[in-house]
Amino acid sequence: MKTVRNNLPRPTTSFVGRESEGAAIRQLFVKTPFITLLGQPGIGKTRLALRIGADLLGSDFDGVWFIELATVRKPEHVPDVAAAVLGLALDDEHAAVQRIADLLARQNVLLILDNCEHLRSAAGSLATELTQRCPGVRVLATSREALGAPGEHVYRVRPLAVADRSDAPAADTLRSSPAVELFADRAGVMGGAFALTGDSVLDVARICRQLDGLALAIELTASHVRAAGVKSLAEQLRDLFGIGASRETTMESVLDWLFAQLSPVERRMLARSTVLTGSWTVAAAHAVCGEPFEDEQTTAATLERLVEKSLIVRSDRADGRFRLLEPMRDFIVTLPGAKEAAALAAARHAQYFADLIGAADRAHYVQPLRFIVRDLLAELDNIRAAITWAFTDRNDVELGCRMIGELGFAFRIIAYGEGVRLTRAAIAEADGPNAARISAQTRARLQRAYAEIEIRLHPEVLALALASVASYDALGQDVMAAESRRVYGFLLHRHGRVDEAIRELSLATVIFALRGERRSEGRALADLAVPVWMTGARDDAQSLFDRAVAAATGEGDRRESARMGLNFAECQFHTGALDAAMRTASDALGRCEGADLQEILASNLAAYALLKRDTVEARKYAFLCLHLCRELASSVIRPIAHIAGVAALAGAHGDARALRLLGFADEQLRAANEVRDRTEQVAYDFTWALLCERTARAERMELLAAGARMTQAEAIDEALAV
Repeated sequence: MKTVRNNLPRPTTSFVGRESEGAAIRQLFVKTPFITLLGQPGIGKTRLALRIGADLLGSDFDGVWFIELATVRKPEHVPDVAAAVLGLALDDEHAAVQRIADLLARQNVLLILDNCEHLRSAAGSLATELTQRCPGVRVLATSREALGAPGEHVYRVRPLAVADRSDAPAADTLRSSPAVELFADRAGVMGGAFALTGDSVLDVARICRQLDGLALAIELTASHVRAAGVKSLAEQLRDLFGIGASRETTMESVLDWLFAQLSPVERRMLARSTVLTGSWTVAAAHAVCGEPFEDEQTTAATLERLVEKSLIVRSDRADGRFRLLEPMRDFIVTLPGAKEAAALAAARHAQYFADLIGAADRAHYVQPLRFIVRDLLAELDNIRAAITWAFTDRNDVELGCRMIGELGFAFRIIAYGEGVRLTRAAIAEADGPNAARISAQTRARLQRAYAEIEIRLHPEVLALALASVASYDALGQDVMAAESRRVYGFLLHRHGRVDEAIRELSLATVIFALRGERRSEGRALADLAVPVWMTGARDDAQSLFDRAVAAATGEGDRRESARMGLNFAECQFHTGALDAAMRTASDALGRCEGADLQEILASNLAAYALLKRDTVEARKYAFLCLHLCRELASSVIRPIAHIAGVAALAGAHGDARALRLLGFADEQLRAANEVRDRTEQVAYDFTWALLCERTARAERMELLAAGARMTQAEAIDEALAV
C-alpha cells in the first residue's frame, strides 16, 4: 500500500457509525473539490472529517493534512497556519497562499480545515484559491455555518440514527443503530465491562433519542454508565428534557447536567482551562488552573477524572498533553462566574508562559538550540495567546514586550515573518506612549531581538543592535552586553565595516572567556574568524574558526558547529578561496543536524562546484538540495537554478533544458518579489555566461519564457532528467 504523508491525529477511540456518509462524501469529491461539513456543535463533524482523511491514506492521494483553526484568532493568520502544517519554511513576509499553491500545484492532496466558523471568509478564500489554482487539491472544511465561498458544496451532517420508536423495533435492530453502537462502544471503554442486553438496549435507545443523536452528547453520557447505570441514566435524562426541546438546546442541557455532578475542584479546573489554547501539559494546567495549596499531583489527578468523563481529551501524542474540545470551551465560557475565572487564569497563563520563554532564552546560551526550539514549538499556540493577552487592553505591555524580546533567538527559526512583525510592533510600543512602562532590560532585549531576527541589511538594524549594547552597558550586565556586541559585530561585517567588526567581536570574545561562557565564546570566535579572514590573515582566521568548532562540538552542539562552517565557507568563497570553501562546507555538512541547514549547505556546495566546473559534485549537491527542499516543502528555486548550471556544463545539448529551468527560477523569484543571495547570484551569472556563449538571444528568450510557464512539478521533472 502506498504511504501517504499526513499529520492526522492518532484516534484515541474507535470510529462508530457514519460509514455510509463517509462513502457519500468521498464520492462527492469526484464532482466538487471543496466540501464543507455543516452541523451544530457536538454532532461529529471533526470525527467524520478525520475518518474520511484516514480512509484516503490508502488511495492515490499524495498527502492528507489536518489544519486546526480553532486556536487561530486573526483571519490573516489562516494561510500562515496552513503553510506551517505543510512544512513550508516561510522566510519572508510575502503571502503564504502563493507558496502553498506552488507546493501543491501538481499534487493530489486533501486539506481538512477544522473549526472554520469564526474565520469563515478567510478559510473560504483559502479553500477557493487553492482548489481553483491546484487541480489535485481537495478541501474538506468543518463549520457551524456555511463559509459562503465560491465553489463550496455544503454537506449537512445529520444526527446519528436510532430506529423509530413507533415501529417497536426488535432488540437486534436497535443494537445495530449507529447511535446505540456509539453509546455501547464508549460505555464499554469507560465502564470496562458494558454489554448490551435485551433490556438495556431499549434504555440505551431511549437515551440516544433523548440526546437527539448528537455524537458528543452520547459519548459524554456514556461515560457515566459505570456510576449511574443505564436505566438510571435514562430516567435522569427523561426528567432533564422537556417536550419540544430542540437540538440546539440538547447539548447545552447535557453539559448543564454533567457539570452539576462535578466536584468544585473539577468545575474550577474546567472554568480556568478555557484560557489554555491548543494542547497543554499538567505543569501548565497546575500553574494556570490550580490553587497555591495544591501540588502538581493533585492537578494531574483532577485532569485524569475529567478525562474519564470525556470533558477533557488526552492528546493523541504520547507526550502527556491535554486539550479542551471547542464545544466544551464554548459552553464553559457562558457559565456564571466564568468571565471572572478566565480573567484570573489569563494573567496566570501569561505569566507561566512568559517564565517558560525566559527560561528558554537563558538556556539557549548553554544548551543545543534544537531541543529548546522543539519545546517552544509544542507551546506555540499558548505563547501566541499569552502575547495577545498582554497587549489586549494594555493588560501587561511590559510582559508582552519581554516575551517577544526573549523569543528573538527562536523566531528566525520557527516563525520568521511573524517574529519580524511582532518585534517591530513591540519596539513601537516601547518607544511610544507606553515607553515609561517598559523596563530598560526589556528594551535592550527587544533591540537585540530585532537584530537577531532581521536578515536583511537595514541601517535601522545596526542602530538597534548598537543601542542594545549601550543599554546593557548602562545596566552593568557585561555578558548580555557582549551578546549584543557579538550581534552588532556580525552586522558590521555584513555591512562591510570589517575593522569595526573585528574590534567589537574581539571584545565580546574576551568578555565571554573571562566569564566562562564557553558556548557564547565559541559563537563569537566563529563570527570573528570571518572578518579576520577578509583582512588577509587567513592562518589566524582558520585558527579562530577551529577553536570555535571545537567549542561547539565539545558542548555537543553539532548544529551550531555546522552553522559556523556555513558562514566561514561563504567568507572563503567570496574571497576567492574556492577549494577551502568546499572543504569547510563539506565538513560542516558532514556534522550537520537539521534538514534546513543541510539544504543551505548543499545549495552552497552545488554553487561552489559549478564554479570549479566539477559536474559530478555540482550535480550531487544540487540533487541533494532538491531532495531536502521537497522534504521541507520549501522553495526549490535554488536547486533548480543549480541543476540548470549542471545542464549547461554538459555542453550544447543541455542548453535548452538549462534555459527552461532558469526561466522557471526567474519567474518564481519575480512572483515572490525576492532576489538571489550573493552565492546564488555568482552561480547564476556563471551559468548564464555559458549559455550566452552558445545560444542566440531570440532562442534564449523563447526558452526562458517556456520555463516561466512551467509549474513546480514540471520544473522538478525537467530537473530530474539532467
